[in-house]
Amino acid sequence: MEETQQKILTQAFTLFTKYGIRNVSMDDIATELGVSKKTLYQHIDNKAELIHKAMEMHLQNECSVADAISVSSVNAIAEMLDIADHVCRQLNMMHPAAIFELKKYYPESWELLEKHRSEYIYGCIYKNIQKGIQQGLYRPDVKPELIARFYIAKSRVLVEDDLLLKTEFQPIEVLLEMLQYHIYGIATPEGVAYFKNNLEKIKNIKHVSYL
Repeated sequence: MEETQQKILTQAFTLFTKYGIRNVSMDDIATELGVSKKTLYQHIDNKAELIHKAMEMHLQNECSVADAISVSSVNAIAEMLDIADHVCRQLNMMHPAAIFELKKYYPESWELLEKHRSEYIYGCIYKNIQKGIQQGLYRPDVKPELIARFYIAKSRVLVEDDLLLKTEFQPIEVLLEMLQYHIYGIATPEGVAYFKNNLEKIKNIKHVSYL
């Protein structure tokens, strides 16, 4: 990807997540970049294409971050905590409507996110469960394929309009409740103890002081 286009996609994604997709126009993006709209259209044909390419770039970056966390984390539960910390920080900066607008108005781009969740994230959770079993942190009778599928199914709660738009629950609160539900359901006593003793990794993030 050429440098100029990468800069455009990075800035666009930042604006979309901060203000919501429908609240950001191509004029806004051009202004933020300090270029004319004509220059912007030399690299991107329209807003839908911009959203799609920005999402592709974001998901590639997310894969790189998750891969790095997997390599550097000391064990399977630490990996889950580190990933939760990363996701919480992103959710904390995201406009509440952004993900709903993506789903409703840009279905092709939404499909990128769905594919990422059902393939890449599924693979990460599957490998994490295998690792945790080998490390004695997850129960040996756990079935990785089933639990990984359960996790992916639960993660869809974060994009269910009825739950998050019509109740007092915040996305970060839902994510962390889901993480606790997941870990307590599969961890050995040693794993539960490690999880409880290391929750401070995500305690200091805004909106999650209830942990």
